[in-house]
Amino acid sequence: MVALVVGVAMAFLVTGMAIARKKPGYSGKHHTRTTALTTWGLSYTGSSDWSVTEDVTQADGRVDSYKESSSEQWHYAVSTENAQAATFSVTYPTPCHEFRSYPCPTVEAVGVGDGVATEGFEIDDRNSSGQSVNCSGGATVKTGVGTGPLVQIQAHYLKGEDSYKIAVGNLPLPAQLLSKRDPTCPPADTNGVTPLDVWDPPDLPSGSRYNGNFWAVRQSIVIPARVFAAFSQIDIPVSLSQKEAPPADCGISDTSTAVCKVRGAWSGLLVLHRTS
Repeated sequence: MVALVVGVAMAFLVTGMAIARKKPGYSGKHHTRTTALTTWGLSYTGSSDWSVTEDVTQADGRVDSYKESSSEQWHYAVSTENAQAATFSVTYPTPCHEFRSYPCPTVEAVGVGDGVATEGFEIDDRNSSGQSVNCSGGATVKTGVGTGPLVQIQAHYLKGEDSYKIAVGNLPLPAQLLSKRDPTCPPADTNGVTPLDVWDPPDLPSGSRYNGNFWAVRQSIVIPARVFAAFSQIDIPVSLSQKEAPPADCGISDTSTAVCKVRGAWSGLLVLHRTS
């Protein structure tokens, strides 16, 4: 009987240790006195790296080689435009009164505001005759109203837990950055070499596997309402999901004519700031 009790106690202890190791996906900062009603805005910082190399064998056996890479950074502040729409409110404990099939409270969304996104890239492409395109460049984009990145969160209320499940909409690089090029880099095809034009994540050479979910956030982040009530800042780290990582061989099926390698990663920090 004693052995049974000890065994059960050990089982609970092991289970408790496993639960303790599980990371919640967020961290509260700057503890304050509990406040019944709080309002929150969103900022976002992060970076990414991308590298593609490909050797293409021509029909006559000659090999063209390509090496292109880039790194990006972004830093977006809490939105100051239309403050009511750019923040969401949390009450604690949360009064919940359902109306027909509508949840209580309703799903709330908030996005980031103005900021800066930068990119630097390098190209070293050459053909079998020794002709090459070798250059580097970069761009900086200041985002504003109507030009900002598609980064936002949606807060879904979980009635049974008095918590919010946070869904992240993540597309941190604005189109203006990815299309803003130094017209002299890469140069026009005057020396027999055409750049692959795949230094932007998640672009890959022709014939590669589509990698459109590279920026998707697959984390499930649940934040209790009491955390909103007791902190003035909540950090939510986000990063590349291994399920969405680019295929190491670019996903090219015909490896007899093309050998391709790709490395790509990104990470960011979403920060909820108490605005009132």
